[in-house]
Amino acid sequence: MPNNIAIIGDADFILGFKALGCALYPIDDKTDVRPVFERAVEANFSFIFILERYALKIIDLIEQYREKSRPLIIPLPDYRGDLFLSEDLLSQFTIRAVGKDIMQGE
Repeated sequence: MPNNIAIIGDADFILGFKALGCALYPIDDKTDVRPVFERAVEANFSFIFILERYALKIIDLIEQYREKSRPLIIPLPDYRGDLFLSEDLLSQFTIRAVGKDIMQGE
């Protein structure tokens, strides 16, 4: 079975995901995120997890994939401090998947 999950983020943060069979795309604050993200998309992953801090740098590119079924792009909360992008996008994905926002409390 081909690997269906890519993780984009700091090498020390994403290393543990290798044990789960994820493809790793290590980057740092000096790396141009766009070509790394595009390589992950071209590799035809079903899921691409990306640290929030890097997702914010390519939000325009991520928006292009919002309505497509693949890849599902999921920002991970940044371990340096929550930027709240993950919560907002997760809510949008939930609405797309089930038709309503089940992430919000009643």
